[in-house]
Amino acid sequence: MKNNEIQKRHHARQTILRSTQMLGMSLYEAADELQGQWLALKDTYHGVGAEDTEAYFQQISVSGVQIQEYVDRIALLAVHSDKASKGEE
Repeated sequence: MKNNEIQKRHHARQTILRSTQMLGMSLYEAADELQGQWLALKDTYHGVGAEDTEAYFQQISVSGVQIQEYVDRIALLAVHSDKASKGEE
């Protein structure tokens, strides 16, 4: 394989890994903010609407977990890809 192709692949893998890490951090930060805002909002609900708000937050939480699982999978693929590229060099 040509050296230029190896460099392009390596650069692409590094970019994917870096972007995935940035995405993961952004999601973690957003989840922390969401949880903080949820707790503040939850304290203001007593009685009517509290159950609906709880159900809504549970849906958001499940979606957040699913998103994080996808990000983790992408990151894992990027790491494996990067390790595999070491054999090409």
